[in-house]
Amino acid sequence: MLPPRKASERSSSYTVRIKMLCIILLAVLVVPGCYTSEKTYKETGQVWSMGYGEQELVPNDLPKEKYYIAGYNTGTTIEGVLDSPYVKALWLDDNTGRGGIAIAVIDCIGLSGTDIRKIRNRLSTFSKEAGARDIHIISTHTHAGIDTLGLWGPTGHSGRSASYMQLLEDRTVLAVETAYSNRQNGRMLYGSAETGPLQRDSRPPYVYDRSLYSLRFVSEDGGGGIRIINYAAHPEALRSKNKSLSADFPAYLAAKIQEETGDSTVFIPGALGGLIMTERLKDKQGVEYPVEENVVRTGHILAETALAVDHGRELAPKLVSLTDSFALPLENIVFAGAVAADIISHRTVSGSGALGLALPTQVSYLSIGDLPILLVPGEIFPELVTGGFAGAGLAANPAAANPRTLREIAGKDELLLFGLANDMIGYIVPPNDFLVHPSRPYLEEGVDSFGRGHYEETNSMGPDTAMAVAASAERLFERVRNGER
Repeated sequence: MLPPRKASERSSSYTVRIKMLCIILLAVLVVPGCYTSEKTYKETGQVWSMGYGEQELVPNDLPKEKYYIAGYNTGTTIEGVLDSPYVKALWLDDNTGRGGIAIAVIDCIGLSGTDIRKIRNRLSTFSKEAGARDIHIISTHTHAGIDTLGLWGPTGHSGRSASYMQLLEDRTVLAVETAYSNRQNGRMLYGSAETGPLQRDSRPPYVYDRSLYSLRFVSEDGGGGIRIINYAAHPEALRSKNKSLSADFPAYLAAKIQEETGDSTVFIPGALGGLIMTERLKDKQGVEYPVEENVVRTGHILAETALAVDHGRELAPKLVSLTDSFALPLENIVFAGAVAADIISHRTVSGSGALGLALPTQVSYLSIGDLPILLVPGEIFPELVTGGFAGAGLAANPAAANPRTLREIAGKDELLLFGLANDMIGYIVPPNDFLVHPSRPYLEEGVDSFGRGHYEETNSMGPDTAMAVAASAERLFERVRNGER
């Protein structure tokens, strides 16, 4: 045992410790980064990392069990499988140290924010372990899928299947985890091409984006690549009488690209409100192809366009992912009733407007390299993105002011639009052309003085939606301009 120290020795030791603490404190205050927990990040990474995972979304008990087809008539049951819907997931990381993002794209009519939050909650542990900064979940909007919203069941009843929603949730989680496990390093290339007279707009003014946008990931090891195809058209090439389960034309687009290149392909819808769809194709004699052939040909035309894209622009490994959450006023009494009756899974909060209700929702912003992308939670009219609003001789509500277009808000002509992202809030209609039936609003479509039907309004949340989405975009781009990542 050591002898006790003298008082003078104890005093000297105490003085030394005080001096050392002062030196450490001075270093913390004066020297940048010394003894601080704040992380430092690279501005741009050296290389992209990307991964892909997919899971089939066909229930084992189809067609024995009743599943309702979503998109057209209520109460229509699925009788067979034409092709398999999938959930396709991506992992993307710029390797700057900020973490990556996951994007899951599901072949379905749409998912409520409530269901998407459930999936994110299931992935919370994964997010912490993988360092995911965001998880974005997008619907392709196929009109030949199983009802995931609840609107296409028998009258007064939900069309949702609890077992199918559980299957969808489970397999989305697995697809995201698989995408992360399959990540590899590589380059990101970008290009676009016009598709010619393939689309049609069913509601004047005839405004829509004719371009197909393609992001192509090329791995360093020369293995199969990954493509994101962004295109503005409803996947409903099978039309309204179809009773077979299908992902519609995105299935045949992806299959053709994989056959030709080995690349995995994810389809993401663009600004398809208003209503933008693909034409019914005809043979040389002018006879329409059967819908089962029409959907294949439509997918192959899009694949040929995608394969011809010049991916001459390389995107630097720099990723931005921001989200703006807000409460959207709900004025559609049909949707409000469906929420109250638990027909759809959306959940409301107190809000402004005639019903005093609002839906929690979000708009998100991505940039991949210098390519800006806005993720909008519904079917947005193209006029709200690029301009070309109905004029005084056509607008049903000319006194109403429209918001600035999303490209004006972005401050640049180039802006990709990912629709049906992170929620499904229905159609997003320009205020100056918003019209509901005078005595049966949202129950029947209104008809304006020009004889145009206003179907889309019956499937919207109300007249304030476009302004709310634009205001959210304004907040996001202000954050972008402030350098937030």
